[in-house]
Amino acid sequence: MQLKLIAVITVLLLLSASLLVSGCTSTTNSNQAANSASPATSSAAITKTTKAAASVKPSASASIISPPAPTAAPTTTVKPLKCYHVEIIIYHNMSNPCNTCSMTGGMLVPHYANNPYWSMRMQNVDDYNGAGNLMVGVVKETGETTTFGWGEYTQIQAWSDAHLLCYPE
Repeated sequence: MQLKLIAVITVLLLLSASLLVSGCTSTTNSNQAANSASPATSSAAITKTTKAAASVKPSASASIISPPAPTAAPTTTVKPLKCYHVEIIIYHNMSNPCNTCSMTGGMLVPHYANNPYWSMRMQNVDDYNGAGNLMVGVVKETGETTTFGWGEYTQIQAWSDAHLLCYPE
């Protein structure tokens, strides 16, 4: 009976010793064990994992979706614009100084300073009875003209804005 007891104790000691040596009784998790393993052991584990992953095959019903083929961008033809040119002509009687001319120019020119389709000029006339004081708007492309009252810069601006049009040719 004592021999059996000694044999059982010896087997248990050998079993626990082999478990301790193999690391089965330690509290490390599998990530720690993999990190602490030698490079040869790690690569073997990786190789086994890779082979296992490579053996997975898609089912027959699986399909590969490819991206749609690129389409050519639509070409748009940009038509050049034809714009009307507006010119304001101030016909001034040379016999009198023109404060109204300066005032009208001072109000309109800054408003149209960056507009290449608007212009203003003074035309001196030799008219001693005062009939030469006239302000005229001209649309160069159509030949349309209109006459404004002396110094009516707000009406000139409204008419100019209404006639500075651009359209595709």
